[in-house]
Amino acid sequence: MSGTASGTSTGHEAGEGHNRRPTRANTIAVQVGDRQRAPSNLDNKLYPDGYTKAQLIQYYTLIAPVLLPHLAGR
Repeated sequence: MSGTASGTSTGHEAGEGHNRRPTRANTIAVQVGDRQRAPSNLDNKLYPDGYTKAQLIQYYTLIAPVLLPHLAGR
């Protein structure tokens, strides 16, 4: 997996409409094999201590080379 983050936006900042979609500058692309995805809501907090979805993706990307060989064949 590889990704590049350039910032995120909730689209709910003052003065912005609720239907605003993130721009390319506010998204990342995650490539897994031949598939590419653009996860949404990267600034959502997933845990009480404040980790965001973007931080979780970054962590999994970092540990994937070590973790995945142990999961192969399961």
